[in-house]
Amino acid sequence: MPRINAENLAAHRTLMEGRLLDALGELLHERGYDAITLADVAARAGMARNSVYGYAADKQALLMAYVDRSVARFVADTREEMADAVDAPARLRILVRRQMAQFRAEPGAGGDGGMLDGAALGPEGHGRLMTRFRPLHALLREVVDEGVSTGAFRTVDVDEAVRLVFACLGAERVPVGSGEVTPEVAEARVADFVLHALEA
Repeated sequence: MPRINAENLAAHRTLMEGRLLDALGELLHERGYDAITLADVAARAGMARNSVYGYAADKQALLMAYVDRSVARFVADTREEMADAVDAPARLRILVRRQMAQFRAEPGAGGDGGMLDGAALGPEGHGRLMTRFRPLHALLREVVDEGVSTGAFRTVDVDEAVRLVFACLGAERVPVGSGEVTPEVAEARVADFVLHALEA
C-alpha cells in the first residue's frame, strides 16, 4: 500500500496531484511538451511511474489538468485585482496586462513545441486544450457586458467582441512568450487598440 503523505487519503491525493502538476510545469519550461514523458514527470515529482496513472490516463490528460489549474488561478487572481478597479476599461487593462505577463511566464507560451503548440497535441488535443480557456472568456465577457451596460463601451455584439479581443491578445502570445516583445509593450498596444475599438 502506498505511503500516505497527508492527514487523510483525499489530502494525500491533492498533495500528490499538485506535485505532478508542478513537475510537469517545470519540465514544460525546460524541455517543451514533445520532449517530456510521464516517466520524466513522475521522477521529477518523486513518484513511481505507475503511480501517475492514478491521476492521469496519459501525458495529454495531465497537461489538461495543468492548464485547468493555471487558468483557474489566473482567473481568480485577475478577479481579485479587478475588484478595486474603477470601471470596465480599467478592468480590461488589468486583464490585458496580466495576460501578457502570463504569456511570458507560462511554460510553452511561445509555441515551438510548447504546451500551446497545436502540432504537438494534434487537432483533437488542441481542441480540448482550447476549451480549457472558457473561464477566461467568461471573465472577459463580464467586463465587456459591464462596459456596454454602463455606457463606457459602445453597444456591440458581446460574443463577437470577446472573440476579437482574444484574437488581439493571442496575436502577442508568440512575440511575448519568445522574448521578442516585452509584456509592457504588448500590453500598451493591445489595450490601446482594443479600448479604442470598444469605448463609446
